[in-house]
Amino acid sequence: MRIALILLAAVRVAAQTQPLIARVERAPLSLDLRREITASIQLSAYPKAERLLLAQIEREPKSAQLLTLVAEIFLADRQPLNSAIAFKKADKLQPLSPEDRFTLAMAYIAMKRGDWARPELAALAARQPGNPVPIYWLARIDYDDAKYTDAAAKLRQAIGLDPKYARAYDNLGLNLEALGHLDDAAASYREAMRLNREQPNPSFWPPLNFGTLALKQGHLDEARAALEEALRLDASSSQAHYRMGILCEQEKRNECAVTELQRASQLDPAYADPWWALARVLRRAGRAAGADEALAAFQKLKGTTKKN
Repeated sequence: MRIALILLAAVRVAAQTQPLIARVERAPLSLDLRREITASIQLSAYPKAERLLLAQIEREPKSAQLLTLVAEIFLADRQPLNSAIAFKKADKLQPLSPEDRFTLAMAYIAMKRGDWARPELAALAARQPGNPVPIYWLARIDYDDAKYTDAAAKLRQAIGLDPKYARAYDNLGLNLEALGHLDDAAASYREAMRLNREQPNPSFWPPLNFGTLALKQGHLDEARAALEEALRLDASSSQAHYRMGILCEQEKRNECAVTELQRASQLDPAYADPWWALARVLRRAGRAAGADEALAAFQKLKGTTKKN
């Protein structure tokens, strides 16, 4: 199991870095510099790749190609502000390609500036009417703005363009759930899970979202199957371990609940919810000292005096 998870992680890293490396190969760089940047990306040593490129950009400040390349590396390095700045500089030199304009929109979304991303995505959707991807992301922004009906309409439009769009079905489920249409949400999640299994790099989100809904509805067998699937896809998901802990709690399996909730908090130390649930489980099990420690951790993260 551990070997399988390591291999899966390696496949995902390769899938993320391959487009970047291909872009480096097309860049106006010397062979030695290209090799050094490529090696840095393969090792996820993004800061080194950025330094090398920025030094080259100082020598060629009007190279839009180098600016868009470093912008994409900045985004891979989780520096969306630097990414957006580099893209905007490139755009002044030469209009961005549709692919780069989309990546700029992703940088804005990573900055939690959906209002900046929306016009970029709307322009792409108008320019590429058969492309469901910008429509999907416009729906994501609608969801963040609590415009669930608008988001659902856009997601149905995206699905009409690509009936195998698993992420669109998954997010449609989220919006239908927010609207209170729980049976329709469950059906959308199930279709997302079915399509997700056919992907080369399936996501843990569709089974996690369906498992969460099934858990809320008290459908514990369905919840368990879905959450187990989510954890098979990503055993490092703190959300999946948290939900599995809640499931174990509902099944009155305290040790299982404690194990899962502790694992969730270890995977994401800033995630407060597992600590609150852990305090509750330990209190009910008569383990007052452990419950107090968990409650203190929760209060520290939340800055609250919530009573257990």
